[in-house]
Order: sequence, then C-alpha cells, then structure tokens
Amino acid sequence: MQRANPSVTHALSLALSLTLLAAVGCDAGVAPSHSGTPPRPPSSAKPPAPSHGTVAETSKQLREGRAASLRFFETGDATRSLPMVIAIHGLGDRPQKFGQLFGAYPMRVRWIFPEAPIPSGRGFSWFKYSGQTDQQVATGIRHAAEQIVELAKALQRIRPTRGKPIVTGFSQGGMLSFAAAAIAPDVWHASLPISGWLPEALWPTPAQARKLPPLFAVHGENDTLVDFGRTQGFVRALKSRGAAIRFQSFPAVPHRVSNEMRNAVYQELSQQLQRLSTN
Repeated sequence: MQRANPSVTHALSLALSLTLLAAVGCDAGVAPSHSGTPPRPPSSAKPPAPSHGTVAETSKQLREGRAASLRFFETGDATRSLPMVIAIHGLGDRPQKFGQLFGAYPMRVRWIFPEAPIPSGRGFSWFKYSGQTDQQVATGIRHAAEQIVELAKALQRIRPTRGKPIVTGFSQGGMLSFAAAAIAPDVWHASLPISGWLPEALWPTPAQARKLPPLFAVHGENDTLVDFGRTQGFVRALKSRGAAIRFQSFPAVPHRVSNEMRNAVYQELSQQLQRLSTN
C-alpha cells in the first residue's frame, strides 16, 4: 500500500458544542448512539461542514489534520509528549460527533478521531456492510484497518508520543479496533473494541493470537445490528487461541453505548494508561 505524505496541517481549529447529557434514548449522560444501520447509497454531494463549539464538558480543542491518506481531528498540544488514543467512529457517524463519547474523560491524552473515507448518509463509512458477504466485509475491514495502522505509524513519527498508541472504536470502529490489533499487534499498547466482531476470514491463528496486545471488549446483549452472538463466538475463539482478551456484556443494551459501557471503557483506558506510564 502506498502511504501518503504524513505531514499534518492545522489550518482549521474546531470545537464541538455538544454535551454528554444530550443522550440518545432514555439514559441521561450517555453519549449519542452511533448507528450501525445499513448505509444509504453514497451521496455525490459534499458532506456537511463540521460543527463548531466545545467538546462536551471539557472544552477540548479539535484541530483538523491529514496523514497517511486519512483526514482526522485531534486534541492535545502537538509539541507535548502525550499518550495517544485513536478512537474510530461507526457507520454513518462523523469523528467530531463520536468525540462526545470521550468528552468527559479526565486524563490528559492526545485523542485522534479519524474520518472514514466513504460518504454514508450524513456521515461516513469505513467499508461496505449492508448486503455484503462475510468475505467481502472481511476485505473491506482489512483495507480500512491497514489505513488505521498507517495513520498510527505516521502520527507517531510527527507527534511526540508516550509509548504505543491505544485503539478503540464503536460498531465499524469496534471491528477495526480488533482488525488493526490483529494485523499489526506490535503497533498497539492495547485495543478496546466496542460492539464489534471480525468475520472468520480475519480471525488470527493461535500463533498470531498469542501476540495480540491486551484486548478489552464490550457489547450490549440486545444488539441485533452488529450481532452480539457473533461477538461472543469471536471472543471464545480468541480465548481458545491464547489471546489476552477480557469481555464484558451489558444486558438489555441495543446497538448503542450506554452509561455503563462508557464507564467500563473509561476504567479500562485509565488502567492501560497507568501501565503505559510505568513502562
């Protein structure tokens, strides 16, 4: 794969005027649900412009950049050595909106929110999903995961980074969090997939599974869009092959990120960052 020039621009300073209390559904304090609904046909129109304001509760500034062929938004002083967390949005979502999920996170990190390249509805998609065979989905996931890996490598070259980056994401982003860890385990300190699984064509062999970074996955048990049962089967396969994975499920939660799921991810992220600081 050819890599684009990893130089990053900071011409645009953005912020989001959204709060975590503006939740989708009935649970106050939950970040909006990032839908895994089948995509609409890509629009030929330009995607809507990013919103402005402050990231929920923390007034973090988002700056736009581009590296390794991907547009992304970031927080944190570009000259300061910080831990890096790459957080990947789901189908039909946008990185600025997905950033709400982490707006209340208290520890100082460099957040990277990459933008998927395929227009889908009012947002973007990382790969085609609806109407695809498992093999076609696997091909799309692998290609997108390779883009995420190249982005991580490019950013580590141009941003002072404390240790290896952590990757997380929801729905399609959860799938890519698994896939990026599987295809480039040495790149990551840890992977925290939310509501994602991998098709069997991408399952690591036992030898590969034992080399994976620490994995912590969460999923709502009532999720029918990104099927919870498939995640259970994938996690069992990873464990049987020797992967260091922990899995937490959440009863009655559909395809969304509940308060409890968000808190579990926050807690695991804090533990991984503590380990990172002592290495």
